[in-house]
Amino acid sequence: MRSSVETALSQRKPIAAALALVLASGLAVAKVPKEEADRMLPGGDLTPMGAERAGNAAGTIPEWTGGLPHKDVPVGDRHENLFADDEVLFTIDASNYQQYAEQLSEGAKAMFERYPETFRMHVYPTRRSASNPQKVYDWNYENALNAELTDDGKYGLLNVVGGNPFPIPQSGAEAVWNHTIRYRSDGEIYYANQAVVETDGGYVLNVQYRELSYAYGTVWYEPERNNILLRAIQRTEAPPRLAGQMTLSVATINPTVEPAMAWSYNPGQRRVRRAPEYAYDAPTADGLMTRDQSDGYGGALDRYNWTLHGKKEMYIGYNGYNFQVDQSEIREEDMILPGHLNQDLARYELHRVWVVEANVKPTERHIYAKRVFYIDEDSWTIAQADIYDGQGNLWRYQDGQIFNMYTIPLMTTTVQATYDLNSGRYSAEGLDNRYPPRDYTYFQPPSYWTPQRLRTMGVR
Repeated sequence: MRSSVETALSQRKPIAAALALVLASGLAVAKVPKEEADRMLPGGDLTPMGAERAGNAAGTIPEWTGGLPHKDVPVGDRHENLFADDEVLFTIDASNYQQYAEQLSEGAKAMFERYPETFRMHVYPTRRSASNPQKVYDWNYENALNAELTDDGKYGLLNVVGGNPFPIPQSGAEAVWNHTIRYRSDGEIYYANQAVVETDGGYVLNVQYRELSYAYGTVWYEPERNNILLRAIQRTEAPPRLAGQMTLSVATINPTVEPAMAWSYNPGQRRVRRAPEYAYDAPTADGLMTRDQSDGYGGALDRYNWTLHGKKEMYIGYNGYNFQVDQSEIREEDMILPGHLNQDLARYELHRVWVVEANVKPTERHIYAKRVFYIDEDSWTIAQADIYDGQGNLWRYQDGQIFNMYTIPLMTTTVQATYDLNSGRYSAEGLDNRYPPRDYTYFQPPSYWTPQRLRTMGVR
């Protein structure tokens, strides 16, 4: 075993005792035998993330050879598109999408039908660019041997040390956990701007400045090893009627055991208040999204039954660097079109994805009765999602552009769109090209993240 793995093992701290006692009411074994975990080591047939190392038989998906290596990107600069010279292999549109039906989500097919003149997918050579810090790979190995889910229907976590809890998943809940708490930096400052786009293409940009610090699975700082996942402060800077509003949120690893907490600051009243529960299907984006829909999926898993349907090859947004370039190269208004994002800027590639189906439990409620997630095998990032209403009708479709922030390196999405197939409106998250790019050098200790901080930041 690699020495860094041994180091991680020696430094491991247990989950807080109180949390462990609550979670220990019942266990569903998810850990795998050592010979299975060893498949992720050098020379094995799996990558350190649990993906298939080999390409496919057709040669259209190449072997994973490590992904993009670390390359310093100075704070204030944007990541260069290292695949800018790639040419389009072919284009899928309304005239030919049936030929590729097996490699398309139901949501994508619906978009071809609804926007036959404008919605298309330009398919490029597949670049398996996914990579992460070595420490994440080492944690994944340990997790494969030790991580477990509770069997109390709440899908709690046990014995997780960082990275992806279940790199060799055996259930749908395990695969979604891999996405939810995948490595996304130790801390960062960025703009999480969002536009709600009307049917005629009109929109108002909601400018959201964020400071964020992770507690779980930090690579450069010592992880806290408690139930805290991340802490974040968000300040609205536009439109003017909302400017100055702020929230402090604390997300937890197991929200059914210890719910997420939030406080809000109103600039008119200059007061900080504890925010009501803001989770599950609480509406966001002018009703186009739910709280647990941001980043593909986030939050508690307890309202759904989760089914893992295995893997399939699918065309997903990948290496979408066009959506994170500076305003001088591609303007925000060039990205947003009536009905959908500018598909001539999007890049699609053939990748293997895990297919996970979520159905609301008979005893629970959620406005989304069923969701089908397509999770990239190399990064555990949700690439697309089909979303159904209570009558079983396809209602909404999520489509994101995954890419590698190789200054760390880590995988995230540039822009993610949620399309309402009934109204023709959509939400676009991640429109930051008029604002400073992400700063991953940011980190603050737990003592920074208090309601008092909102008061000191408040400006009337």
